[in-house]
Amino acid sequence: MALIKCRECGKDISDESKKCIHCGAPVIKTIECSECHKTYDLTTNTCPYCGKKNSSDLGIDVQTAKKNLKAGVKKHKVKFIVMGAVVLLLAIVGIVCAKVIPPLLVTVEEYLEQGDYEKALEKAHDDDEEEAVIIENFIARTSYEISDMLKDPDSFKLQHVYFDYDHEMVFEVVGKNSYGGNVTAYYDYRYSKDDKKYTLFVHLSSLEAESYSYYDNSTERLEKAIKNVVRETVKKMMNDKDKKIDDDVVDRVNKLFKKGQLRNVELLDEVTTLYPKDSGSDNDKV
Repeated sequence: MALIKCRECGKDISDESKKCIHCGAPVIKTIECSECHKTYDLTTNTCPYCGKKNSSDLGIDVQTAKKNLKAGVKKHKVKFIVMGAVVLLLAIVGIVCAKVIPPLLVTVEEYLEQGDYEKALEKAHDDDEEEAVIIENFIARTSYEISDMLKDPDSFKLQHVYFDYDHEMVFEVVGKNSYGGNVTAYYDYRYSKDDKKYTLFVHLSSLEAESYSYYDNSTERLEKAIKNVVRETVKKMMNDKDKKIDDDVVDRVNKLFKKGQLRNVELLDEVTTLYPKDSGSDNDKV
């Protein structure tokens, strides 16, 4: 062990000390250049005065440590960049999945429950399912129109729907009358060649045949006659299981009505596929 002078306080300290025991200043070891004989810090292996390289292991170790430190910093920097890119990519994938995957998992029935008939039609897998969506869309829109005809629109409740897939659809509806009692009525919709759509043909307050009165005029007698004929066709439809619309459709329409969503339902353009191909005299068929 040799003694060296502290660069700060000038007192003797051991050359192996890391800091001065007198003033606490860090000990920076020096080396004498073999070429110009000047001293410099032993943190480099090259003399800053003449450029001669020294052979001290310490200088070499310091340089190696610096290189290793820079390499480590660079390596970790690259690692952090890669990790950041991965995190960003995962975030993007998550956002895309959150927007794309949920719609793919929604079923036709769920869209129908929401009253979104356009998306339900897009989701339909075949012609039969598409037709079912279009029919339910027509039932929903027409149900809202019927509710608006009632004495108490809020009392509307759809009981059953019958459709002959030709030219006639019958709605069995319960609602309150003027006295607040619940009554059942029937709304017979037929395809009108003049209007080129299904319109209300006859409203029946009951299925019991109306009798003729001596005081009825010709118009009243004709109206009663037509209604009595329609009553018979309605009864036949009600007894034909193939013409009864599934109760699930009725339940969905009633739920949409209670939520106040039926008023927002618009008829699909595809409703025309329900129109009879030969509509020459459909309204004359009773």
